Amino acid sequence: MAQCPTYLLSECVDNYFMSRQLSKKKYYASYMVIAKNVWQKLFRNTIWAVQSQWMTLKAGDPYNYIDVPKGAQKGGRIFSVSTVDHKCGLPQPLYYNNQINIIAKPRHRKCGCTEDCHCDGLCEAVNSFVYTTRLLFTILGVDYYEQCWFKYCKNGDILEYCKTPTKQYNNIVGDGGDYNVDYNDDWLIGNPPFTDFQIVYTETQRKICHLETHPCGCPKETKENAELLSTHCGCQLNFDCRFKRHHCQQYFPNVNNNHLGEIKMSECGTRIYFIPPRNHHHCDTEDNERLPKFLLVTFQTNGLGDDVVQVPDYALPAMLTGINYESIRFNPSIAFNQKQDAKYQHEDEIAQLIAFLNPISVIETGKVQDEPVLW
Repeated sequence: MAQCPTYLLSECVDNYFMSRQLSKKKYYASYMVIAKNVWQKLFRNTIWAVQSQWMTLKAGDPYNYIDVPKGAQKGGRIFSVSTVDHKCGLPQPLYYNNQINIIAKPRHRKCGCTEDCHCDGLCEAVNSFVYTTRLLFTILGVDYYEQCWFKYCKNGDILEYCKTPTKQYNNIVGDGGDYNVDYNDDWLIGNPPFTDFQIVYTETQRKICHLETHPCGCPKETKENAELLSTHCGCQLNFDCRFKRHHCQQYFPNVNNNHLGEIKMSECGTRIYFIPPRNHHHCDTEDNERLPKFLLVTFQTNGLGDDVVQVPDYALPAMLTGINYESIRFNPSIAFNQKQDAKYQHEDEIAQLIAFLNPISVIETGKVQDEPVLW
């Protein structure tokens, strides 16, 4: 029976021990960890094994999502997420939009109202004011900032509170000097005339505008309220608020021209959210939801997976030199020239592995001499 041309990690370590004529396996567990790390490094940077897998689209909040394949987690690389084109039935890559907000909205309202009160955009906006600071002056290397924030009141008033650092002088006599020839106490040019002071914070309050409210105290969704909020408070709202003053152009232009949808990775790295396009009415599906049931994920695995790791036979020399180099790399008793020699041997085996996986075509090489010289 023919033997499978692969080696287990334990067999790679056994080959290394036999190559070095080592009979004792005192540090066998340590060499197994080194072999695992060497194989992952070879698999990620040298052996580009790319896989594709259809993942089921699941319902989620704030968008539907697919799970990241297990082989692509904890060190894997995701190259593309595709869906099927309805015209030709071919996989088309989806646009990765980093500007999409995937953080779910809180279940409890900031205004404190019950579910019976339909508090929409304006109610959320007046509870999303930002805290701003402005540098006023610097004394002896210490920066003093003015702190301002807005607050919405239940009667519809929007108030601005500020804490401003000011100089409180202990006396107004001034510092004496002898600058002019008249022998009087004059202030020197370029120096402060009053140095006997302390910094105190003055709190101020002023009314910005007044909004029309519901009986519960939340602002009404009217055009007048929206204009007042955008005009007087548009620069003090959160970045993703629709009432914030925006530029005419996006910071990052949208290059998605296939109009098949957009994706974004979750913060935990285990989900990929799918955002359907705005003009997807041309898609005809049975459930009228115009959403795909599966998405095709193309990724590179981390080299380990759920099954037993199998190293191909053509990668065995690179594995042996890698184990040898990593085993002496952090050993202070090994000379530096020996470490460098082990490193060069490992890099040479990696180069031969790359040449084996990417052979040069003799036919393509023969065509080079027939190419016109352009320079």
